[in-house]
Amino acid sequence: RIRVSLALLAGTVAAGGLIAWLYAHFQRRRREERAREQLNRWCEQGPAKEPVVECAVPVEHGLDRAEPEMDAVEVPVGPGAAEP
Repeated sequence: RIRVSLALLAGTVAAGGLIAWLYAHFQRRRREERAREQLNRWCEQGPAKEPVVECAVPVEHGLDRAEPEMDAVEVPVGPGAAEP
């Protein structure tokens, strides 16, 4: 009787874990799909309308141990950003 109860408990715990994993997996997949759709909507009007991230990059490397001079660069984050 104890073995049956333990087996039933183990099965219930395993099923609960599987359900939790499936829920998290599909939620993540849904979030990624919504983000992809949002980027596509932003970029429908061409690359001038796609979102960008502004990054600071060194212009010169400060060979004399001085602080390097920095400049701002806009990096596109849309779906066509990886294309050459």
